[in-house]
Amino acid sequence: MIHIMVIKCITSIIFGKDSHRWDGLVNKKLEFILEWFATLLLIAGVALTSWNIYPLNIYISLAGNFAWLLVALVWRKWSLITIQFVIILIYVAGVIKQLM
Repeated sequence: MIHIMVIKCITSIIFGKDSHRWDGLVNKKLEFILEWFATLLLIAGVALTSWNIYPLNIYISLAGNFAWLLVALVWRKWSLITIQFVIILIYVAGVIKQLM
């Protein structure tokens, strides 16, 4: 949330008092970037899994699923929130088991 406040501050300096017109655009842009960053992380995680690069594949996939959880929370899509949360729990349980 800090990055949104920084962007709002910068837009108010650049565009003056009418910066609120840019808030929706800034939020949509950040949402778009997060969505595609999460997608790229998941693709990288799947590629690492197919090349049997362990444990990096687990950590990259976990990061991608966490990023998708953030996207799902922004979208308020309970189906996505549920599946991402469950996947994250499975990954974390596997990592903890592996470390013990």
